[in-house]
Amino acid sequence: MSEEKINYYKLLEQQYDLEIKKYELLKQINDLDRKIAQLYKKVAKDNQKLQQQLIKAQELRNQGLDDKAFKEEVSSKKIEAQIAQKELKIRELNRKIKKKEEDLKQLEDELAEMKKRVEAAKPKEESMADEQLEEHEEDYQ
Repeated sequence: MSEEKINYYKLLEQQYDLEIKKYELLKQINDLDRKIAQLYKKVAKDNQKLQQQLIKAQELRNQGLDDKAFKEEVSSKKIEAQIAQKELKIRELNRKIKKKEEDLKQLEDELAEMKKRVEAAKPKEESMADEQLEEHEEDYQ
């Protein structure tokens, strides 16, 4: 095996390392998106509870039960605080996603550059194993 082929396979290994990192980042972004969707679901449920309590408080107030209405309003304030906390968490997760997307863009740029380097370092004569590797790569692209 020549030094040229050794260098080629080293670069190829680095290229696949970058591809693995890319897919790990994509998984992290998807996980964060899933967490955001779960939080939005909880916010919707909390908003439903909030509206129900506000209606109940108004009904109690209309019946002259101000003490019970006040308790419902206090409970509704707690739910509003929980909603605010969840919305804050959503904003935080969106910031993390944006950062990861920036990292992904940088990684994709590095990967494109690495593919160019691999292509430039490709040995002139290819063995059967190299041809099979290329066919395998084409299947997945």
